[in-house]
Amino acid sequence: MSEKSAIVWENCIISRNDEEMKRKQVFGLYNKAWISGVFEEEFSYSHEILSEKFYKTKIRVKRLSMVDDFVMVIISEDLMREYIDVPVKGMSVEIAGQLRAYNKLFGESMYSKVYLFAKHINICEDESNFLEDANSNLVYLEGNVWRKPVLRETITGRKITDIVIKLTRNFRKEDYI
Repeated sequence: MSEKSAIVWENCIISRNDEEMKRKQVFGLYNKAWISGVFEEEFSYSHEILSEKFYKTKIRVKRLSMVDDFVMVIISEDLMREYIDVPVKGMSVEIAGQLRAYNKLFGESMYSKVYLFAKHINICEDESNFLEDANSNLVYLEGNVWRKPVLRETITGRKITDIVIKLTRNFRKEDYI
């Protein structure tokens, strides 16, 4: 990785937005995610907790196999205050944060939705400033295996393991991913 990148593979990130390359502690040790991609939709209001507003958006992230994934991202109003009314669809972005999950009831069934909770965001208005090595995506999870892993095979013969990991957050909150 280049020293100029917004994301360093540690517990800290370095922001290109700060002139003196200020280091910031952004999250705990056991749940880290770094993604880079392109905004697929504009910010829309999600929810409010203790007078802090949160917005959601969808980011298109390219795998090494060149297949696109779409990651739902929740962002605090404080992190994106200057972009709240700016059209961001199509802009490049780097995000560091944590994977989180919540349960949603559809009819009589409960589904778990996984999203990236942004702790740092770097929006690149000019794509020429978006570094080549910024397309490095990483997720680091450390927790307890919650259910017995299930090994299955796809139609093409690829073997896949379904596993649920219990991650503990601050204030006795837990995510099952």
